Amino acid sequence: MNQLQLETIGASDMAEALEILDDTIDLIITDHKLPHLNAIALADNMSERDSHIPVLLLSSNIAAARSDPRAERFAAMLQKPLPRHALFSALEKLAPDPKGQPLEVAPPPLRKMRILAAEDNRTNQLVFKKMIKNLNIMLQFAADGEEAVQLYQNFKPDLVFMDISMPRMDGKQATQKIRQIETENGAHIPIVAMTAHALPDDDRTILEAGLDHYLSKPLKRGLIEEHIMLAQPTGTEPVKELDVQDAG
Repeated sequence: MNQLQLETIGASDMAEALEILDDTIDLIITDHKLPHLNAIALADNMSERDSHIPVLLLSSNIAAARSDPRAERFAAMLQKPLPRHALFSALEKLAPDPKGQPLEVAPPPLRKMRILAAEDNRTNQLVFKKMIKNLNIMLQFAADGEEAVQLYQNFKPDLVFMDISMPRMDGKQATQKIRQIETENGAHIPIVAMTAHALPDDDRTILEAGLDHYLSKPLKRGLIEEHIMLAQPTGTEPVKELDVQDAG
């Protein structure tokens, strides 16, 4: 919540939550069912206290939550997994500022999706760049596997296209290095192999190296775009402009 300039206080169970509650709390956000906290029971207790603090319920089963007769005690309910924009919208409606006015919560600005393409052949780089020139993305090239690993850490891509045959460090070795880094940072960035030698056993060895998918050369624009669209994270600008025909 730091980016929203909100102060948050955590509670590990209902007893602690009830102890913390006072007139300095503007909003309660609670999961539906936790090991030591049941949101319905919490709402019941607050109702008995005649508390008017709004409660925002997060649940992976909204239908079941709404079927409970006591669900009306929640100010709002949000389905998990929780889209960021849905949380921002709920906070804007529910959380008051110290003057009692609705809190204006501005979502963080959208950024462009970041694509890393590891390809040692200059001509292939130009072809790849031409294929996605109409997409609204940031593109960086790595000339070999070592540079790909370095750019993974510095450029922080959302998706990697990885050539398998490269000098110094090939695509499989580079992917294994990246996956080792991810065991420490908890991330998993999609990596798509690009190979000119798609043999019957390639799909197995590619997946064993930690790559998620592979494309055979010569590459096809439609397949590249498909992987980009599937990997696009939330909080990024639209990758493709909506055509008039598509919009109609």
